[in-house]
Amino acid sequence: MGVPGEGLVVGDAAGLSPRNDVSPAQLAAVVRALAISEDPALVAALGGMPIAGLSGTLQDRYELQGPAANGAGLVRAKTGTLNAVTALSGYVVTVDGRLLVFSFIAGELDGNTVAARTAIDRTAAAIAGCGCR
Repeated sequence: MGVPGEGLVVGDAAGLSPRNDVSPAQLAAVVRALAISEDPALVAALGGMPIAGLSGTLQDRYELQGPAANGAGLVRAKTGTLNAVTALSGYVVTVDGRLLVFSFIAGELDGNTVAARTAIDRTAAAIAGCGCR
């Protein structure tokens, strides 16, 4: 699938093992592989990602007003949150129609993921609102 394997460690299939080690670049490469795949089953995985402000784990994370408003309805991503880490990996279609994939991970958060999650949401929303050319 073109995902770089160097440094990737999968300790379990749930993502809960402290042995797991995956980089944002590797997660973004997975999303990219899904987006360009000709396999309908892989492409369907993109359609199952929560939509910012509308569904799943992103339903309540993108308000319709404020700094993350640009992402509502545009950011599609999978979330990941544990006690000391929060992540968001997915894709957006920018205002100029360009498909961009992303992955953000914030770690060592001392159990407070709210500020990091807010920053990640705002960054994904900014990507959705950019021209990026």
